[in-house]
Amino acid sequence: MPFNYSTCTFNLPEPTGPYHVGVTDIMWGINADGNLISLFYPTLPISKLDGYSPKPWLPEPNHKHFDGSMKAMQMTNKFSTLQLWFTKLLFGRMRTHAFVDAPLASDEDYSTLPDHNLKNMPVLVCSHGLASTRVNLTSICSEFASYGYVVAAIEHRDGSASYTYYISEDGEITDVPFKFIKTNGDYEDRNRQVNQRARECSKTVDILEKLQKGEYVENLLKTPFDLGQFKNRLNVSSTGVLGHSFGGATSTTALAKDKRFTCGIALDPWMFPIDHDLHYKFNKPFYVINAYDFSWPYNITQIQNFLDNDKSENANRKLFTIRDTYHSDLTDYPLLLPFYLANQTVKVGNLSTPLKAK
Repeated sequence: MPFNYSTCTFNLPEPTGPYHVGVTDIMWGINADGNLISLFYPTLPISKLDGYSPKPWLPEPNHKHFDGSMKAMQMTNKFSTLQLWFTKLLFGRMRTHAFVDAPLASDEDYSTLPDHNLKNMPVLVCSHGLASTRVNLTSICSEFASYGYVVAAIEHRDGSASYTYYISEDGEITDVPFKFIKTNGDYEDRNRQVNQRARECSKTVDILEKLQKGEYVENLLKTPFDLGQFKNRLNVSSTGVLGHSFGGATSTTALAKDKRFTCGIALDPWMFPIDHDLHYKFNKPFYVINAYDFSWPYNITQIQNFLDNDKSENANRKLFTIRDTYHSDLTDYPLLLPFYLANQTVKVGNLSTPLKAK
């Protein structure tokens, strides 16, 4: 958790790749059937980024995102008014290393690097967990982008996000609040949610394919970023999908149901909501990374069904469990706040560095 004394902010660790990272937000569709994503990508070297600022971690509207997070995590009943005020102050001082609406980089911008290739960038779609938003895996998204990936982090509209919204045709903002459902109570409700989330992943690929072709995509957020920069720059023929917790179940479902997804990563996947027969249709490269605290027999058995379905020698599927870790360690929380502060909102272990892209 680096603290920047000059700006009085908590900063995510810097990505380790050779490229600096840009980010832009895109919203399309005039109702709940549309999508909202943060798109991470390689941007210009730092010497050319004057006038561009690192993105705050808490997205706009930040007061609604904060209040939604506290309610979804049921902190409003546990914290005093002073504790909530102080926590909101801390969350408002969190910063990323992704520069808002900075230009997409080209090979010429990094010509001094020995192995640079930004002409055909691999693509990832990222799905957040229950009671989270599109920003909760910013460190991982930025890490991949720093190695030349374009990563689309979705904010799901099935009621599993702690807060999100959409813009109607008349320009009005409609809130989509968190939907409280007993965690392992109603399989039908959770199954509907995970399949809606998977469809939202597929819709995101639809948009990325349009960007690759140079087709116009109306961004309802009216940012200054020129989406035309992605024309003929995206390798959409080989798209990966990753997610955490409910997002892990989402990435598993999307990988099985959409042939355009060719590989997947699930971080602590919560397997309860997934179609019961889905593993029979599963034949793609798939890595699972589990926190030790989030490993219990039923969940591991369901994960193993997906890993064991293909018995061929070329099956590229693995399960890793990280010792001394908790569920939230695979998100941004332990990287943004000191250990004792992070444990006030979610339980974290002792991880001190982000996961690195390869």
